[in-house]
Amino acid sequence: MSVNGQMPNSITDESLLTSSVDDRYGESDQESVNSETLTMTNSESSPLISGLKHNISIPSDRYYFVYMIFYLLGIGSLLPFNFFSNARQYFVFKLRSNVSVSETDWIDEPSQYNNLQSMFVPYLTMAAMVPNVLFMFINTALTKILILWTRIIIAIIAMIVMFTLTVILTKIDTDGWQLVFFGVTIVTIFIMNAGSAVLQGGIFGLSSMFPKEYTQAVMGGMGMGGVIAAVANVIAIWLSEGPMDSGFGYFLTAELVIITAMAGYLSLPCSKFARYFMAGTFRTHHLSINEQPHSEIGASGETLIPITTGCRQLMIVFKKIWIYASCVFLVFLVTLSCFPAITSRIFSTDLDNDNPSAWASKYFIPVTCFLLFNVTDLVGRTLAGLMQWPHEGSILLPVLCILRVVFIPLFLLCNILPHNQLPQYVAFHNDYAPILIMLFFGMSNGYLGTLCMMYGPRVLDPENMEVAGSMMSLFLSLGLAMGSALSFLLISIV
Repeated sequence: MSVNGQMPNSITDESLLTSSVDDRYGESDQESVNSETLTMTNSESSPLISGLKHNISIPSDRYYFVYMIFYLLGIGSLLPFNFFSNARQYFVFKLRSNVSVSETDWIDEPSQYNNLQSMFVPYLTMAAMVPNVLFMFINTALTKILILWTRIIIAIIAMIVMFTLTVILTKIDTDGWQLVFFGVTIVTIFIMNAGSAVLQGGIFGLSSMFPKEYTQAVMGGMGMGGVIAAVANVIAIWLSEGPMDSGFGYFLTAELVIITAMAGYLSLPCSKFARYFMAGTFRTHHLSINEQPHSEIGASGETLIPITTGCRQLMIVFKKIWIYASCVFLVFLVTLSCFPAITSRIFSTDLDNDNPSAWASKYFIPVTCFLLFNVTDLVGRTLAGLMQWPHEGSILLPVLCILRVVFIPLFLLCNILPHNQLPQYVAFHNDYAPILIMLFFGMSNGYLGTLCMMYGPRVLDPENMEVAGSMMSLFLSLGLAMGSALSFLLISIV
């Protein structure tokens, strides 16, 4: 039982609190900063002080500078998958059977797809998710070996190089070597998503050292990255003369965004607020400015004893976060089993007409599949930062995650083309049903996934939050990988 005594004199010398930060970056500045006061309660586990409270001044995040950097890094972390999956029309054109048809005369007809066109999205998803899981494991194992800065910079540089190659390929005629182009694209996606995995694990580990709002910033940024990719694709289709022209501007936009994200990360140490948390001087249970998280024995405010390092550390961390890790795994398994492999094959029923509209032939899939999913996903991620329900520890969270499985049969009952295996049964022979289903599908993905990622690291002591954040990111990637594998099975039966 903790003692309720209080220390009569509080620590007021800010230099004592920030000296380790300033020494780390070679600074000793004593500039005054706006700060807020938090309270740290020590338990009887402390050999020197039992039940004493200290007032600790923490620098403020001026102009939300650090928050915006985490948001920007979130945008950049999923750029490879977001941009490649949205560029379906570009790749379908590059892999067309009748190479004599120019891009201005080409019409996207799903009934005429060859094997490369039909299987490109499932192969893309698999090529993105396999390295995602593999390098998430590697990133989690390297948290105590290779410093975070090195991991993140190497990952971003790899992504920039691969995007540069992709931009170059948009200006090269690959009609004579389509199979080679297909292989090069898949390898490019593999390398790019390996870098994306390391970047995701790194920024989730880093954001878990900060108040919980900064994990929500990363998740929100990921959602915004999808919106940017979808909007850029629609604009490119609208303004360009054909798929080749739209591909160049589209992938160039992605490269500029990831370069901006790297510049943001490199500027992170310029913030005293960021240096404070990155140096590990924040050693209380206050993961939020005004909120105390639950510890192992409840919300008592007692200091936790750091978990030992090594394999035993990983196992103990997993035992504490396994419910949230399982929930985030299930959320993204369901999502990737449908999106984009199944949802990108749901066409407008107006295609049945002899003269289909531009909405049906050019914009239906980019808007109702990619743009709508990413917008609603972003809304869900943003709502999770404003309100947290179900609350931490509630049984409703895993129940809601399990209920998302119903989206799989709902999408399969829409107007999927081509439909070659089982006899086609379209329960929703209209354009409204897939839009309505997608609205709830995207919002639930963003909201529930973000809640899981926010709650997971909070059950651990600050010494292990980076490991917990990386492990949660690993299970997110496992869900993505298993979902992409399940999408192969679903494609094969429709």
